[in-house]
Amino acid sequence: MDSKPRGFGTRVIPLGEIEVLEAEHLEKIWETSDGRALFYKPVQVPDGFHALGCHARRTEVPDSLLLLVRGSGVTAGASKPAPLAPPVDYSLVWKSPVRSENETAMAFWLPLPPAGYKALGFVASVAKPGVDEVACVREDLTSDATISNSIWASSVADNNTVESFYVWQTRPREVGVTAKGLSTGTFYCSSFSSSPLPSIATLQNVSFDLPSSMPSLQQLDALVKRYAPIMFLHPDEDFFPCSVEWFFQNGALLYSKQNPSAPVQITANGANLPGGETNDGSYWLDLPRDAAAAEKVRRGNLENAITYLHVKPVFGGTFTDMQFWFYYPFNGPATLKVGLISVKLGKIGEHVSDWEHLTLRVDNFTGNLSSVYLGHHSSGTWYQPSDLEFDSTTTYRPFVYASKHGHALYAHPGDNLQGDEERGLGIRNDTKRSSFTWDVSKHQLISAAYLGVEEPPWLQFMREWGPKIQYNSRTELEKVFKFLPKKIRRSIEDIFNRFPNELSGEEGPTGPKQKNFWTGDER
Repeated sequence: MDSKPRGFGTRVIPLGEIEVLEAEHLEKIWETSDGRALFYKPVQVPDGFHALGCHARRTEVPDSLLLLVRGSGVTAGASKPAPLAPPVDYSLVWKSPVRSENETAMAFWLPLPPAGYKALGFVASVAKPGVDEVACVREDLTSDATISNSIWASSVADNNTVESFYVWQTRPREVGVTAKGLSTGTFYCSSFSSSPLPSIATLQNVSFDLPSSMPSLQQLDALVKRYAPIMFLHPDEDFFPCSVEWFFQNGALLYSKQNPSAPVQITANGANLPGGETNDGSYWLDLPRDAAAAEKVRRGNLENAITYLHVKPVFGGTFTDMQFWFYYPFNGPATLKVGLISVKLGKIGEHVSDWEHLTLRVDNFTGNLSSVYLGHHSSGTWYQPSDLEFDSTTTYRPFVYASKHGHALYAHPGDNLQGDEERGLGIRNDTKRSSFTWDVSKHQLISAAYLGVEEPPWLQFMREWGPKIQYNSRTELEKVFKFLPKKIRRSIEDIFNRFPNELSGEEGPTGPKQKNFWTGDER
């Protein structure tokens, strides 16, 4: 084997008996007649590496990775066969029709692996490919794959029959911090729209030696400085973020179900907060009892605020997710939009404590920013970097926008309606550029298991960071209804019933480690 460096940012990642390289050179081999999808094959493949299949993507989607594979020189024992083997043949899946002189027919082929091996991708080729075109991988080095986003669909009528063809992206079936499967950049295709499980697999990181592919502490610091966004809060924002320590030091209280009349002052690092794996309702946090102190804490402290960084592996350690968590002591009231009219919702939407987050997904092969997840309430949206606004004058870092009172994150200014956008009915999530800015790079690393980072005591508090509500959401909604025409009340009520509990104010939110995407994947 050569002495080429392996690990984060080197384009080569070891997976045990094999190692993978992100292909640097792709050649376009076919474009669909409707111009909606492009197909590529790797070229200038380095010695020893092999393709797993061709690559497909929608025309408007930026470049994405395609992996090459070779044996790493690490063996699992003399009794096991080689990690890679050529296919024994190919099966024709579909051939595109030629409907004009300017069109070129393209055929799609499934590699047929030898016994004990799996195919990991399809090949687009006018003629049947040679067996040296791709490699198949020994079965125990693979993981189950599933189809994900649709890339292209075609239906052609011929002699009173309709011939269909579908192309999808593939991804590992299991996704999360402990899942070992990774995305290869190949595609799955079929003539059935609801096909059975794909007959191809994906690679898995058998060794799962994360320090060999994930960024070091020094590299993490560089990534934060390079990619952490600048956040704009709304110019009319009333409830600002703060550090958790500031919240505790300014009188936040711990209540218990056993003795609710005797709350306890919380220490600066939260060391006296009760631990436990689940939210059993036995404890909750609240603002100071003194009205003036409570109002001060409710308003937050932007100058003091920092972000809390959780770093985790995804896709078998081939990507790094950098989750930035933001703490607000108070979530303000919501505003309802009904066409051109906006109606304040009284207490609806108010609750003590608000945890929001965004995720930067970094490609471990190159160290480049791959995508950005912006959380809004109980959901969120993945964005390509090209979808974001950037500071083009100094740091070239992305901009993000936090909504007024609710603090949901969006990529652009606007009202970001939550509800029925087509009819103009729903909750406003107003975002706007202002002088209230927050540098997300000002952070504390609170969790990175592969680096052995010690988590702060407050992170282990699995209960609610706010009390149960002291008002009836339905009563508050009725106050709003009297100002609305009868014909739209039913629509508004239906929208309201679909909102998460944290918006309707049923109870305070739980902390970061209680969220599914702490160990899972934002989808």
